Amino acid sequence: MIVKICKIHGELTEKDAWFVKSQNTYRCRPCRRDFKRKEKYNIGDEYFRELLKQQKEVCAICKKKESYFVSKTKRVRELCVDHCHATGKIRGLLCTQCNIALGKFQESKENLLSAIEYLEKYS
Repeated sequence: MIVKICKIHGELTEKDAWFVKSQNTYRCRPCRRDFKRKEKYNIGDEYFRELLKQQKEVCAICKKKESYFVSKTKRVRELCVDHCHATGKIRGLLCTQCNIALGKFQESKENLLSAIEYLEKYS
């Protein structure tokens, strides 16, 4: 069996190994997540951890810890990086449900206010 090594975290199991063609090396799941976050949002792990600390590791909207369980990996997801699609500016970290909800409301204040009025009307 070929042993795969993450340059940052050490020896990997076969299922945790991720080959990075551009770097001709292997990385582990946390490194892959950090790499993708850097690629998509241009933020490093340090900045992400600082946001987590500022938000006390809870969602910026519902104030709950992430609870979305991914059955395939048997892990709870990390909070999502929320950003403005128009400007790309990072707003904060959200749980999966709140992140999806903002997307469903098309990031529109009007749609959200209309939903609040609707809930108040029928509460």
